[in-house]
Amino acid sequence: MNNATILAADRTTHLKIAAISLVSSIVVSVIAVTGHTAPTEGMRVASDASAPAIKAGRPYLMSRSETNVIR
Repeated sequence: MNNATILAADRTTHLKIAAISLVSSIVVSVIAVTGHTAPTEGMRVASDASAPAIKAGRPYLMSRSETNVIR
């Protein structure tokens, strides 16, 4: 039984690795879901605009030439 490399590992070693990764991903997911706090009634959403919305104007092309014209 040579479990030093992932290619030479036997079936039970592969199952152990898969089980540990599954359990750890479930633990991380549970921590993320329970750690999320929903806004309470006293909290307001910070999307109130204090100024009117700015509309985009017509597009225009700007160009600048750095070459000197010799006449």
